[in-house]
Amino acid sequence: MKTTLSRLQCLLAALLISVIAPYAAVAASQESGVDKTLRSMLEAIQKGSQEDFAKEGDEAFKKDATQAVVDRAKELHGDRLKNGYQMTYLTELKQKGKKVHFWKLTFKDNGDDLLVRVTFSNGKVVGFFFF
Repeated sequence: MKTTLSRLQCLLAALLISVIAPYAAVAASQESGVDKTLRSMLEAIQKGSQEDFAKEGDEAFKKDATQAVVDRAKELHGDRLKNGYQMTYLTELKQKGKKVHFWKLTFKDNGDDLLVRVTFSNGKVVGFFFF
């Protein structure tokens, strides 16, 4: 009986963790402002604004995020972004002392989803990539 109770407790704990963990990840992304930063960057892509796209970045990111980079992102994804999308926060990874956040973008046109990776260091964007 004791073994059955322990197994049941473990099963209930695993179920609870699987239900709560995604909500905790979303709350963490929203509390830190990373959702707001991504939304701002996606809006900048729609407008084709390099200045707005790079404003949350560190100095190296600002140099690398040229107008040509923003223009290419707008060409590839701008119309789909303008037509509407939903952001779903997936997770945060720690890599080489940086915080790497991942979102899934689901578009209203029901086309392919995108995965977005935004890397932060010391509160500044140091990397951005669509998959």
